[in-house]
Amino acid sequence: MKIIKFLILILILNCGKNEKIYPAVGVIYELITEKREMIVHHDEIPGFMMAMTMTLKVDQSVKMENWQRGDSISFDIVINGNNGFIRSLDYRGKVNIPESIDDFWKDEDSPIKVGEFISDATFLDLDSNEVSLSKNDGKYRFISFVFSRCPMPNMCPALMMKYRYLANELESNENLEFITISFDYIYDNPSTLIKHYGSIVEPFSNWNVWSSFGHASDMITFGHYSQFAFWGVEENNIGHSMRSLLISPDLKLIQAWDGLDWKAVNIKKDIETFLQLM
Repeated sequence: MKIIKFLILILILNCGKNEKIYPAVGVIYELITEKREMIVHHDEIPGFMMAMTMTLKVDQSVKMENWQRGDSISFDIVINGNNGFIRSLDYRGKVNIPESIDDFWKDEDSPIKVGEFISDATFLDLDSNEVSLSKNDGKYRFISFVFSRCPMPNMCPALMMKYRYLANELESNENLEFITISFDYIYDNPSTLIKHYGSIVEPFSNWNVWSSFGHASDMITFGHYSQFAFWGVEENNIGHSMRSLLISPDLKLIQAWDGLDWKAVNIKKDIETFLQLM
């Protein structure tokens, strides 16, 4: 019994030992109570990340019902291994958040739906060669979006881990290709992406990383039609949603998955099922 108590004490003392804590200040844009998430616009955190608007997991110690849209807060971003979340929220005041108004897109330019066709778009591969959605050698493509400066382990880095699983598990399917596109068309040139992702994708012949550097118009248009939301690239104040697409060789949207709560093993089964039906 004494040994058990001693081991429990050791676990308690070591709990949180590997945590990295970054104090931050920001404004709550939206609460997603059922997922215990908040969309927060935060100021720059020196030595960690630029000013961003991002979806953040909320620690169980935080009472979601105590917070509202427009609350200005100070808080801690906690990084613990592959997990990242916020806690220790303190109220600082109230901020008026205007509803976003975007009249750039006309009604006829509405995002596409499953079964409709996506317009072609051109990007750069890691060798700085232009690549297009339409030049696919008859392959289906599973496409997601990242940017290299994303520091939260349970966002873009987690997506890359799921991609590695999918690329490995479905490597034998010669009719399928995995594409990860960086939407940061100012910072993420091919050389930058090689530094961040080159060693990750190198073992896989069926997984490629594309850059939107110098192809802002293609990225903005493709993002809009595919309902992937991102903003603040030119202001160095990036925010984005999470969305993955399965596209046919003739650029038809077969299926889309929002967020990052999906399990790679389930997506693998979904992809296999869709390809069997095609």
